[in-house]
Amino acid sequence: MKNSFEQSFRTWLLLISALCFLPFLGIVHLFDWDEINFAESAREMIASGNFTRVQIDYKPFWEKPPLFFWMQVLCMKAFGISEFAARLPNAIAGIVTLQLLYSIGTKINSPSFGRLWSLCYLGSLLPHFYFSSGIIDPVFNLFIFLSLYFFIKGAEEHTKAGMHLSISGVFAGLAVLTKGPVGFLILFLTVIFQLFRVRNVKHIRFLHYGMFTLMLLLVSSIWYAYELIQNGTWFIKQFIAYQVELLTQPVATHGQPFYYHFIVLFFGCFPIAQFALPSLLRKKDNHSTLNRFESWMQALFWTVLILFSLVSTKIVHYSSMCYLPLSFIATLSLERGIAHNRLVKWMYLIVTFLFGAAFMLLPMIGYFKHDLIPYIRDPFAVEALLLPVQWMGYEWLAGVLFVFSSVYFFRAYCKNTSPAFLHALFISNAIVFTLLLVAVVPRVEEHSQGSAIQYYRSLQGKQVYVTTYGFKSYAQYFYFRKPFGERPESSDNNWLLTGAIDKPVHVVTRINKAHEMDQYPAFKKVGSRGGFVFYCRQPETKK
Repeated sequence: MKNSFEQSFRTWLLLISALCFLPFLGIVHLFDWDEINFAESAREMIASGNFTRVQIDYKPFWEKPPLFFWMQVLCMKAFGISEFAARLPNAIAGIVTLQLLYSIGTKINSPSFGRLWSLCYLGSLLPHFYFSSGIIDPVFNLFIFLSLYFFIKGAEEHTKAGMHLSISGVFAGLAVLTKGPVGFLILFLTVIFQLFRVRNVKHIRFLHYGMFTLMLLLVSSIWYAYELIQNGTWFIKQFIAYQVELLTQPVATHGQPFYYHFIVLFFGCFPIAQFALPSLLRKKDNHSTLNRFESWMQALFWTVLILFSLVSTKIVHYSSMCYLPLSFIATLSLERGIAHNRLVKWMYLIVTFLFGAAFMLLPMIGYFKHDLIPYIRDPFAVEALLLPVQWMGYEWLAGVLFVFSSVYFFRAYCKNTSPAFLHALFISNAIVFTLLLVAVVPRVEEHSQGSAIQYYRSLQGKQVYVTTYGFKSYAQYFYFRKPFGERPESSDNNWLLTGAIDKPVHVVTRINKAHEMDQYPAFKKVGSRGGFVFYCRQPETKK
């Protein structure tokens, strides 16, 4: 009977995660930069037939290795080149991750713990949204977590240490193939940190470390060794140099203060961040499997948070590896009753009302935009806000539902401590987040970038060149579907602006940069919308 109930929960979890992550993957355009960047790399693999080297604008793109793009390619082959296909690998990773959390939680503690852990993750803000995105991190984080999990099993089960360390090495290799050496660095630093903290990582011999290393090298060499043999050291050198630059320089204007990721996690991981806080520094013994696993999760959390707080380049998803250990620690807090303390309650309620207000007010901005415009100094933002986007008028109700369910179920749980109320809390959060994705995000996207993307799409299949001026974007490549085999000059903006072109050039700029196009008199304005201005230049006719 018990096994039947647990199997029913697995099936139910599979169903609800599939309903949250799969149906709406293509409801909104890909966002600049990362989503479109990665999808374009996969599209160019298909267009060029070159599946071994990552490209952007059909030129080598050394920022990332290819495994995630291979996944996107497979999805695009199956479902066409689309937003749905670009995001599908992460949706699948989300379904797998929730099943994994349930299984691990059941093994190290109990089925009730596994249920709560999986629902904690499903019903937290950024962890939920990331599985509907087209960025690399959800798949990357899954590989890192699996690698660490089997490493821990190797430390716990001495008779199977060699097997577990080998599997850990396989997943570490997949992580390195997904995002580069940082995949191994996170695992390595976590283990070192844990050794210094507890100094009792048992049953791992030198031979077992060797087996881990061998599998790591074998898996990662699927691409790294091939690239080295086929094309020499140039690409690998550029790739490594870029990784070092990310660590030491604020690349692409992504410099932020040291505490940046602390704030991102506190608000972005609502509500697990508030629930986990009392246990993040909790002292514990190491006499049980659960406590030792908690110690490892703390080591992983602090390693990732400190590492990406120290590096110069800070982007929201850099700390996303913290979501998994944070959700585990939050689940422990809830089971132990630690989350009942007054500070946690106040933090939870304050953040609930802040997000609730944001969810309610954001859809109403369109109704009060003429009152807000006098206070906005950015002409692009003004024009984007003036865009006649069709809001339905009921989107604010998602915020009302969020506040009501969050407060009601949390208060009910605090009164009688039934886990059913926590399950209801996280499931209602997942429903609200899905409603926001369906009702609010597409309209926000239309205000921010929709006009430019519609213009690029209108030029698909035409014998033209398309570029941007005054801002960086990858959208023109993906949504115009730049064909493979264009003349090399087509990647040179100076040539497109002033050179001897052989077909029309379309330029998209923002309204605050439009005056700079006056220096190129051959370009004629052909339209404007939502803060974007469109120009076209015709090739000179031969006399």
